[in-house]
Amino acid sequence: MIAWLTSLFNRPTTSLPWNQHSAKSPLDLRDSYREGMSVDELLTALDKIIEKQLSDADDKLSRPEHWGPVASLVSSAAQGSRQVVAVFLEANEVGTNESAGAFVASLDQLKQQLMAARRQYDAVYNDEDGYGGATYMEVIRDIHHLQEALGYTPSHTIAELRESVHSL
Repeated sequence: MIAWLTSLFNRPTTSLPWNQHSAKSPLDLRDSYREGMSVDELLTALDKIIEKQLSDADDKLSRPEHWGPVASLVSSAAQGSRQVVAVFLEANEVGTNESAGAFVASLDQLKQQLMAARRQYDAVYNDEDGYGGATYMEVIRDIHHLQEALGYTPSHTIAELRESVHSL
């Protein structure tokens, strides 16, 4: 677990496969989801979800003439998502001896924590175009797709989660 958290924070994002194509067309991570995944494989899938956002942020930061202040907003949201995931995993002591089913079910709680982080982000940042908020929603959406691909029915739909941002 500690090794996975360390790799999450120390992994370079410039050599990821989706950087070799285009930041506009990242790999569809759903292709790698399948029933019967081990907890290690689930952690790797979660890592890819976060890395996709970090890579997108790095791409935007590398082109400030095009993205301007949006780049730092996306980067802040991607870093915030990574932090929420790391804290969630540590607080829940997710490890390889946990059942994969229990881990997949616990992702509902992680999505709720990401929604709370998104609300905090919205309260702090002046993100008129919504790029940072969209970064959080993409992480939530990808976690949702992971759950569905593994045969789990999430407790809320993506539309319900999105609506919860605006209802507070």
